[in-house]
Amino acid sequence: MAFFLSGAAGLVYQLIWIRQFGNIFGNNVNSASVVVAVFMCGLGVGAWLGGRWADRRLTGSGTTLLRSYAGCEVGVALLGLALSFLLPSLGEFSGFISSSIRDAGGWYRPSAAALTLRYLVAAALLAPSTLLMGATLTILIRYLVPRRLEHAGVRISALYGANTAGAAVGAFLTDYSLVPGLGLTSTLHVACALNLAAALLVVRFAARSRAVESPFPPLPPPTEQKTESLGPVGWASLFLFASGFAGMTMELVWFRHLICSLGTLRAVLSLLLTVILAGMWLGTWAGGLMVARVGKPVALLATAQALFMITTLGSIASNDGEATYQALLASAASYADLSPFAQSLADLIGNLKPILREAAVPAFFIGFSFPLANAVAQRVSTEVGSRAGVLYLTNTLGAVSGALLAGFLLLPRLGTQQTIGVVLVAVLVGLGALVPLARGEQADDARRLSLPVVAAAIGVLAVASVVWLGLPGRFLIERTALGNEPTDQLLSVTEGAHETIAVVERPGMGRYLMTNGHPMSGSSIMDQRYMRAFVHLPLLMAQRAQDVLVICFGVGNTVHAASLHPNVKRIDLVDLSEDILRQASWFSASNHGVLSNPKVHVHVDDGRQYLRSMPDASYDLITMEPPPLAQAGVAGLYSRDFYELAARRLKPGGSLTQWLPMGQISEQAIGAVIKAFMEVFPQTVLLSGNPSQLILMGIKGPAIELDPDRVLAGLANMPEVRADLEHVYLDTLPEIVGTFVASAPTLARATEGGEPVTDDRPNMEYSNGSLLRTQRLPEAIFNDEGLQSYCPKCFVGGQPRGELPNLVAHMQILARLYHSPDFRDGRGDNRSLVLPDTPEVNAAMASSRYLRALLGAHLTQTEPGGSRR
Repeated sequence: MAFFLSGAAGLVYQLIWIRQFGNIFGNNVNSASVVVAVFMCGLGVGAWLGGRWADRRLTGSGTTLLRSYAGCEVGVALLGLALSFLLPSLGEFSGFISSSIRDAGGWYRPSAAALTLRYLVAAALLAPSTLLMGATLTILIRYLVPRRLEHAGVRISALYGANTAGAAVGAFLTDYSLVPGLGLTSTLHVACALNLAAALLVVRFAARSRAVESPFPPLPPPTEQKTESLGPVGWASLFLFASGFAGMTMELVWFRHLICSLGTLRAVLSLLLTVILAGMWLGTWAGGLMVARVGKPVALLATAQALFMITTLGSIASNDGEATYQALLASAASYADLSPFAQSLADLIGNLKPILREAAVPAFFIGFSFPLANAVAQRVSTEVGSRAGVLYLTNTLGAVSGALLAGFLLLPRLGTQQTIGVVLVAVLVGLGALVPLARGEQADDARRLSLPVVAAAIGVLAVASVVWLGLPGRFLIERTALGNEPTDQLLSVTEGAHETIAVVERPGMGRYLMTNGHPMSGSSIMDQRYMRAFVHLPLLMAQRAQDVLVICFGVGNTVHAASLHPNVKRIDLVDLSEDILRQASWFSASNHGVLSNPKVHVHVDDGRQYLRSMPDASYDLITMEPPPLAQAGVAGLYSRDFYELAARRLKPGGSLTQWLPMGQISEQAIGAVIKAFMEVFPQTVLLSGNPSQLILMGIKGPAIELDPDRVLAGLANMPEVRADLEHVYLDTLPEIVGTFVASAPTLARATEGGEPVTDDRPNMEYSNGSLLRTQRLPEAIFNDEGLQSYCPKCFVGGQPRGELPNLVAHMQILARLYHSPDFRDGRGDNRSLVLPDTPEVNAAMASSRYLRALLGAHLTQTEPGGSRR
């Protein structure tokens, strides 16, 4: 039980530290990989050091080892507590040590010196905790295997299995319960409490135990000699290195493959990790049971590795991501009528089925590796701890190598399908290391069985390799969910370091950029309207804005819009993904090759980390369109902590605009985002680029007002800007004023009593459990009663001025849309919309190209009673 609790705590630490370091050093694959690498290397080195220490401390009583284990758990708890207070305060330090260099293509990237310093800081902070975590494993192994080595396999299996089972529970509870309910810091404190509970359990057990050498009956003294060859350890270590590499690489492949159909949601990532760990736990338990019953660990290892690879190839080849996605869509209609509990259960089941089908069985066979390798290599009773430490160290080093190589080299360069081919090679290398182990088995019957089994496993996987490498090059990628419509034409697919990117053509809608199966940005008129409004609206309202920061490139609509303003002298573009930037040429019809514009300076970096590196008062406008709100990691660009950072980087009078899409997260989560924004920017207005794509705009100043005379002068003096606005139905004063949705007082009332999104409480990431869920829109935020305060010069004597003859009817039409049942329920088809058939409404429809494009095809019938539907 103690090691179960320790395993749960360890996974909680790992998951929370990945997030906290993401907020500190950048929410990207580099930061996550470094945290995982440091964490696993610390475990491996700690296990090695702990095993060597435990071997020297094995005396007549095992209580010394138990007390040492308890001391390690207390140390982990104290260090974890200290880090829970230290890590959130490292943001400014991260900005201070940041620097960038310009590459041969003219793009700016974090310098090698800055990255190295960040990683050294991460290693220095995490190493003490992880070393102690690793030491706990080998100390307990030494305690449980004091003399007779025939018990090594089963006892190490039981111990390692308990720890892995705890890790699975920790992985599940972290994202399904602890962080949503408590926040990051309090969740770390729960992990600290688990360590203390494990220590207390072991101390109490040690106090009650009367065993002299072990908790089991006294065993005869050892018969083998210290001079026994270390060959088995070396070959078993090579096997475990290859096994660790293969397992971790496949874990990344499963993540990449499954999120394309299930979404990059916290629930999906948590469930996938839980399934992998639970499968490994069951495999560990089964391996220990089998070696206790039949012996012959080498034969069992060879069989397990062959079955791991065969089931991996079969499951991933047969798991059709597009079919999975379409099945989810087909379930959505009945899903909306379920109770909240039933919806949560449907989320869980809908995500779990494809994850189990693809990853559960291979993960089961991964679990055989470490305990059975110990059963092979443990041949000297005085070196049990040392050998277990060496084996665990090599296994973790293999896993670290898999994580780093797969993330930075294999997946971006080779793609998913060929990366699996590399995994095949690694498994064959591991099987090759079993050949000398089979020859060296002490029992003749075991040797006679193991050698043929190892040879058969190598032969089967050699044939599988030939078959796999002979598949068409796009076999896997074409079975991945890359588009949402059957009519989508796939133009390009790129597997990068961060995501799988597809460019699709949708008839009548233009081109779309899909990342991990999700439409991220596009070139349709309605998409361009809100993306270009991000900069056109605040720049038309500003007087002399010169410096603009755009976070997230998409397909380049926003950056191009900013480049059209003659007052703008510099545009800093920051995007985490170089691979997305490389897709810009597919959308040159709408972005007009803006990356080559001399105003534009491209930074391949995390947006938040880049802002930390800049001095205060750097920008007149900061605008951003991050990935969809429910995606894991996006909360770092919607938290109050981030808005405070952005406000410091704005000049006096500067503006911040941010994408606020409707229907992606719950009403409560939308309110939490708005509240976080308004706590930093009290002068806020909510605007509409199109009905479901809203824009939060805040100003670093005393008031936010639209001056119609300044807008009209800007339209007259900037023909390129006016032409761009005309293209997206936003070139007239009524259309610009008509983007108004709500004022600051309205938003304050709508979010009263709610909690804001913060780095510590990223709850917006937990409001969507699956792609099945369609969220109801928050009706209270749609209220135009503050329009006169937002644009006081638009009214004379309480009535719209001459240039705005149809403004009242225009706003009434939009208000009816916003409050219609279909719109509020997120269906977006406007079937319930009813408009009065009056001269004012007709005139507003006739004068607005936007309203006609939005509603014209729908409002074709006249109903009795003078209304149109």
